Parts: sequence; C-alpha cells; structure tokens
Amino acid sequence: MSTSVTDDIATWLADKGIGTKGTSIFRGYLPPTPVDCLGVFASGGSAADLVGNIDNPSVQVLVRASSYTNAETVAYNVFNNLHGVTETTIGNTRYLLIEALQDPVFVGQNENGHYLFSVNFRIMRENTSHVY
Repeated sequence: MSTSVTDDIATWLADKGIGTKGTSIFRGYLPPTPVDCLGVFASGGSAADLVGNIDNPSVQVLVRASSYTNAETVAYNVFNNLHGVTETTIGNTRYLLIEALQDPVFVGQNENGHYLFSVNFRIMRENTSHVY
C-alpha cells in the first residue's frame, strides 16, 4: 500500500541531511518555532491513471529562515535533492519520477520578517492500493 506522499518526501529530505522530521522538517504546516525549517505540503496534482497503478500527486516545499541567504540555500538543497529523482523506492512506495515545476522562488517575508522560498514538484508514483 502506498504511504503519504508528504511523509515520503519528508523522509527523503531527512535522509539527505537537509533536516530532521519533526524538528526542522514538517508535514502540512510550519510551526512558530524553529524559525529555520521547512514544510512539505500536498498541493494537488492530477488524477491517478485510469489504467494501471500510477498516482500523479504534487507537493510544495516551503522553506522559512531568518535570512534570505539561508532560506535560498535550503530551497536549492531541496531542489537539488529531489529534481530528477527516478526509479527510487521511498518507504514502501516506488517513485518513477520527481520533477521540479520551477526553480525555487522567493515568495516574500511573513509577518515576523522571516524569509520564505517555495519549490513545487510533480510526482509519478506506483500505487499498489488500487483495485481494478
């Protein structure tokens, strides 16, 4: 059975040394602290294939940091570690492709003056829970 795409991506990023799940990598939200952290959000995607067992989700990774440079650096680390991943198993799920939809982009500062960068990915992954 396929696992949560946000959990898998958070796990992949933690395994690559970008942060620690639950400490600096979060799923579905950015907590008030720590300032320097990232969130992995499900952002839609397209419907699963009608024939076969391929899901097509997308995720957004939102990076927050106390400085522009730190936020940008982490966002590019995320980009470099996810863009172009092919034929990889994360957890129990086979990922056929993870592809960035754009380079990391500065989206502004939050109400506390912290810097935010975003990068979005489209994903093709096997879904063994489909029953036809």
